[in-house]
Amino acid sequence: MPLAEQRRVRFRGVSGLGETSAVHQAISTSGTYTIQTYYNLINPTAGTQTSEEFPFQDSRRPIDITADNQMGAIAMRALAGETLSGTTHRHPVGDASVSAIVQSVDTKKMWNGQKRLNLLLRRVAPVIW
Repeated sequence: MPLAEQRRVRFRGVSGLGETSAVHQAISTSGTYTIQTYYNLINPTAGTQTSEEFPFQDSRRPIDITADNQMGAIAMRALAGETLSGTTHRHPVGDASVSAIVQSVDTKKMWNGQKRLNLLLRRVAPVIW
């Protein structure tokens, strides 16, 4: 007897990692309620169309497909494996190390850029901070 019929599972979900066409098929045919997908500023393709020259995996907007199938989407790695966190220090309860979501990105440059962006935002929009 399936776990849902045994009332052991109420909502099922899938991880949206892997080959793009397989993920789209899982969303359309799996009968699940949610999908977890990468969605961040480095790779926004879970919810945004990008150019043909986009250098990373294009997940072809699975968030739109989940909406069409009345499913939920959960963003994973919103800080791109700490690349967008603005710091190299790990939180004490977090994993000791996390691989960057995009290996070809110079994280030190990104952190320096993030610090400059934070300074600019604090000057331009002090109400937010």
